[in-house]
Amino acid sequence: MNDSAAHVRTSLEELSCVVTTAGWPSLRLRALGWLRGYQVATNSGYLESVGEPLGPHTVPVDLRLVDSPPANKLVEVFGELQIVDGRPCILAKFFSEADGVDATLYHRATQKLADRYPQIQR
Repeated sequence: MNDSAAHVRTSLEELSCVVTTAGWPSLRLRALGWLRGYQVATNSGYLESVGEPLGPHTVPVDLRLVDSPPANKLVEVFGELQIVDGRPCILAKFFSEADGVDATLYHRATQKLADRYPQIQR
């Protein structure tokens, strides 16, 4: 993978439906959601969507590369899309706490970016 590739904004709704990474222009992604179910023993949890239509949607997150993940907080996770046991999973590289983010506006901006730059947005 190209280390200079951008982390593409992706909805948890879209991620929750992924069964293969074939055809994805970039496996680097960023997604907004509530970090829930953090398990210290496995260093894992899941992102739960906020402000997405037909939600909530959830996607597992592997947090082994992240120090002190904030459980039950709104975060934007930057990571890599992986398929584990036939299901999508995000290998988190880093995160940003997003308590002040308006999720509705975030998703609206994501859609506008996708419409304007379809070659980099899914």
